[in-house]
Amino acid sequence: MVHGLSIGGGLAAAAAKANPGVHCTVDQTFVNSEEVALICAKEVSQSLPSWIVTRAVKSMFHVDVADPRLPGYVTDGYNTEAKLTKVLGQVFVLSASQDDM
Repeated sequence: MVHGLSIGGGLAAAAAKANPGVHCTVDQTFVNSEEVALICAKEVSQSLPSWIVTRAVKSMFHVDVADPRLPGYVTDGYNTEAKLTKVLGQVFVLSASQDDM
């Protein structure tokens, strides 16, 4: 079993996805990098268009990039939700009612 708190939830989900049968607990983690960026941007400015935030995130968090040092792994734009849908073990999600992420 793996457990990840906050940003560690994405790492725990990646470990469980890569190791079939491993159970995963994510604790007050985030859905994906775009959602985090949109929430943070709204804290800074209500007038910042969401398309700017979305483009910035896509330029920083790439998808389907492979590194020859890690065969079988590709980047996913830091999408915890997508990883959790591919975990073969059980998935437990803990959340906090006052946590906007």
